[in-house]
Amino acid sequence: MFAYIGGKSRQSKWIRSLMPNDFIVYVEVFGGAMWNYINLPYVPEVVYYNDVNPHLANLWFCMKEYDKFLELIEKEISNLTTRKPTTK
Repeated sequence: MFAYIGGKSRQSKWIRSLMPNDFIVYVEVFGGAMWNYINLPYVPEVVYYNDVNPHLANLWFCMKEYDKFLELIEKEISNLTTRKPTTK
């Protein structure tokens, strides 16, 4: 993962020790790099992510929907390689 200003990477083990072991819904109110979620010993059924930084939110969306993301990237690469140069 990556370091992030205000991140909880160093506190995540302590925070995790205060959390129950059997919840179904996980809500990351101040998402950032999601260190608390990553350090969970299992994957909850429902996960909500929130962050004020739209770039981080987009990163996690792309990771969640990686098939769609890869399809979009492949399409854009194809468009770049097949595009004819414009002349003036």
